[in-house]
Amino acid sequence: MAFPIAHASCPRCSSKLVEIRLDQAGRAMLMRSCSTCDTRWWQRDGEDVAFGSILDTVASTKKLIAAKV
Repeated sequence: MAFPIAHASCPRCSSKLVEIRLDQAGRAMLMRSCSTCDTRWWQRDGEDVAFGSILDTVASTKKLIAAKV
């Protein structure tokens, strides 16, 4: 799944952003980070989400994998 690029630069300080994209159990996740002002944003399937929600997705995937083994 492709992510739309919402910001080429940080909306708080205008510095360049680092993006990390991953796919977890068919869920597209994206973390955008600004090294200058130390701000981070997370998205799952194109929607803004809290970091805890990302952790829940990863934890659920690990439980599914462990149940299959």
